[in-house]
Amino acid sequence: MFTSELRLIIDNLLSHNFTPYIVGGFTRDTVLGVPSKDMDIEVFGCSIQQLENVLSQFGKVDTVGKKFGVIKLTTSNGDYDFSVPRRDNKVGVGRSGFEVEFDPTLTPEEASKRRDFTFNAMFLDKDYNLVDPHNGLQDLIEHRLRHTSFTFNEDPTRVLRGMRFCGQLNLRPCRSTIKVCKEMLDRYSEIESDMIWAEWSKWATRSIKPSRGLGFLWITGWIHHYPELYALTRLPQEPKWHPEGSVWQHTKHVVDQMNEICQRDFIVGDKKIINMFGALLHDVGKAVTTTVNSAGEIVSPGHDEAGVEIAHSFMERISMPKHYRDAVAEVVKYHMRHINNPTAKAARRFAS
Repeated sequence: MFTSELRLIIDNLLSHNFTPYIVGGFTRDTVLGVPSKDMDIEVFGCSIQQLENVLSQFGKVDTVGKKFGVIKLTTSNGDYDFSVPRRDNKVGVGRSGFEVEFDPTLTPEEASKRRDFTFNAMFLDKDYNLVDPHNGLQDLIEHRLRHTSFTFNEDPTRVLRGMRFCGQLNLRPCRSTIKVCKEMLDRYSEIESDMIWAEWSKWATRSIKPSRGLGFLWITGWIHHYPELYALTRLPQEPKWHPEGSVWQHTKHVVDQMNEICQRDFIVGDKKIINMFGALLHDVGKAVTTTVNSAGEIVSPGHDEAGVEIAHSFMERISMPKHYRDAVAEVVKYHMRHINNPTAKAARRFAS
């Protein structure tokens, strides 16, 4: 429920005949019964200046995002992000390539069309009632990733958000969303490097089923932007040791198992990032070492050490901060020391 402070702010906005809604991640998490620290309030029926005037009564107002219709309010009890509805017109490349038009006459249903996925386009009104113009709740119930509207293709960063949400919420993308993501395949270069890392780091730290995110990359074709991973997708393994199939299938099993280990052992933050990317990249060296021996068995001698350079290539590609890279590379280089009998089960224990 709303805190007494937020209720006071909302009531004040209502007294000015403005209409506030709680939007975005807080609403999604509330529906899922998950605690959320994000607090975004979209206020309809007012200008950005009118909103600023009201909020200034309650604490420190930060207007850095004002040109995008966003005002941050800081009080003694916390931080809030307030915004006014807007129309975005794509006029250039990147985050700055949007022409923003504020429109206080927009309805919540109209404004929601610019949001990425249906479950992020849900609102809570002043009485805590759910407003769900795109059936986002049903999509969550059915574990479905679905974009809201044709405006999705204005920002290719949303494809990486789709990857992250598939892992974070254990989702499968619907056909229409797969289609629009495939149509955006050649726009990866438009995504700014910090946004690439932001989504990959959230994949690592927030996923409940990280393999779903990897599967999303495959089915949309976006795995081609990560050749270090794409090389694993059709790389065979010796069935005697790896009945699960290709190195890619094995890797998906490993990241899921690693995530379970992190949950079991309360591994979070930087350490989880290192473990999850170690799990993701531990076998990338097999792409350059796999062969068939004299006994007709598929083997990958030295793939642990060979994987170090390839892992670094991937980490640079996703703009991973440098202070993580050596630690992840250490996991890749030495993961075989944890495996006496390289069965699939043993491999999934490599970083425990």
